[in-house]
Amino acid sequence: MAASSDIPRFSGWPGVRSLSRKTASWLTIGFAAVAVYFLLSGTVQEIAYEVIGVSSVAAAYAGIVRIAGRTRPAWQFFGAGLILQVIGDCVSTFYEVHLGHEAPVPSAADVFYLAGYPLYAIGILLVLKELGAEMTRATVLDAVIVFVAVSTVQWMFVVEPALHMATATSTLVVNELYPSMDVLLFVALVQIVIGPIRRSAPYNLLILSVVLVVLADETIMLSGSYHVGGLIDLCYLSSYVFWGAAALQASSGEAPAHSTAGTPRLTYARMAVLGAALVSVPVSSMVEHYLPGRARHTPAAAIGTALIAVLVLLRLGGLLRAVEAQNVQLRKLDQLKDEFVSSVSHELRTPLTSISGYTELVGDPEVGPLTSDQQNYIAIVSRNTDRLLRVVNDLLFFSGMQDGRLELQREDVNLATLAAEAVEMALPNAEAKGLILKCGCATPAHVVGDASRLAQVIDNLVSNAIKFTPAGGQVIVGTSTEPGLATIEVSDTGMGIPAAEQERLFQRFFRSSNAISGAIPGTGLGLYITKAIAEAHGGRVEVESREGAGTVFRIRLPAGSSSEPPADGGGAGPTGQARLRATPRT
Repeated sequence: MAASSDIPRFSGWPGVRSLSRKTASWLTIGFAAVAVYFLLSGTVQEIAYEVIGVSSVAAAYAGIVRIAGRTRPAWQFFGAGLILQVIGDCVSTFYEVHLGHEAPVPSAADVFYLAGYPLYAIGILLVLKELGAEMTRATVLDAVIVFVAVSTVQWMFVVEPALHMATATSTLVVNELYPSMDVLLFVALVQIVIGPIRRSAPYNLLILSVVLVVLADETIMLSGSYHVGGLIDLCYLSSYVFWGAAALQASSGEAPAHSTAGTPRLTYARMAVLGAALVSVPVSSMVEHYLPGRARHTPAAAIGTALIAVLVLLRLGGLLRAVEAQNVQLRKLDQLKDEFVSSVSHELRTPLTSISGYTELVGDPEVGPLTSDQQNYIAIVSRNTDRLLRVVNDLLFFSGMQDGRLELQREDVNLATLAAEAVEMALPNAEAKGLILKCGCATPAHVVGDASRLAQVIDNLVSNAIKFTPAGGQVIVGTSTEPGLATIEVSDTGMGIPAAEQERLFQRFFRSSNAISGAIPGTGLGLYITKAIAEAHGGRVEVESREGAGTVFRIRLPAGSSSEPPADGGGAGPTGQARLRATPRT
């Protein structure tokens, strides 16, 4: 084989366990033939090389004729390219065996070899198109980045040195075409590796085949020599075998590779390839610097690095624009969701209020006597109506907060009084569940704030404590003061909160794993609302919890009275101006 003996074919990393029986059989036979090839010598060895190539064509076309569907045209291009490569090998062998010398450069063998490369590249592009990959600006930029990087390295190590070695123009043209075709083939191959394609075994085999061919080509061009029966032949012959296996596997009925996304994503493979492209030119410059006797290509390296930098900036700009567009879309969707929640909540509250009112009327003794069963039914309806009203009010409050409306009607408020009222209201639920509910609220704790909103905070905490505490436990509500602060504390002996989830407790719609696994009802808005109200009053929420040992919530607020307004002077919490009229407690 001469230096022009380039036989590109494709493959990748096959999933051995997924290969069909005929594919596995061909691989076994093919690599056995390759092993025999290295045991031969002379003319017999040359002929054996062609036998393996022709056998690969036969195996490939045995598979291609059975491939159905939209990917078949791509495989036909692959097959045509393979035939041209094998014909080139046969011409080269004719020169060596029958004419007694290597094929000249250029020769008919070079025509067939070079004609095969574009066919492979077209086949790869067809694969990408037919499997749903889109030719977007990002895809083109990525391909150009890889192209510039590979072309620059090829120029530094192969193309430019070859300019000083050729004696005839025709020889120079051929010698420059081979590395150019390798660049074309490699860039096309990279698009399969980094593209939005879920690769199956046939395409993995194709990738591996191409890698072997490009590796063999580059080794010949860098070393400037070729020896029959060397490791370069192992790469070429293995590529043949893998190519035949790829076509046979594609015809075995395995589902073809398909696009997992219409537009390219920054997958690990894509980032790895782009990262390699970024460092390839600087690394090549360092290699040239330390290799003795090599000319340095500083201008080429500088131009290549500058081009890659510009392309990377364009790629980064596209990514930033895409992220911004996505953020705008997400904000619109979030706004639509909030508007929907607000609209539905308003529509629900009116009939629920009516149901609640008529339920009370039915239970009024003046309306008429009820049986014990009817009274139980009415009580169930009333409880569930109140529960739905609380959910609706929470959703309306949340919707108002999202619009920046949290208006506080400030007055002198005694937290101890609000706590005692909350305990009194929750006592029936606690007793029904078998809990001890205590109020340690003897110490007055005055703040300036919205009484209804602060009462809502205490109700939320007490309700949560009762929900998450099993029968036989206890819930204690207390107030305390310290210089400049008034504190309301709700502690329980319930199931506790996993440590890993405590940071997310106050996120909207978040529900702990305990609540989900225990099927405990709730919207995940109670603590979010609690924190928002506390912060709107210039306060903060603290939580201490240990899984299986209970939880303590503390609301710390600036102490004061109506004659001593709090330091924040108006009640805007950390989220900004607060202005939402209070909804009645339910």
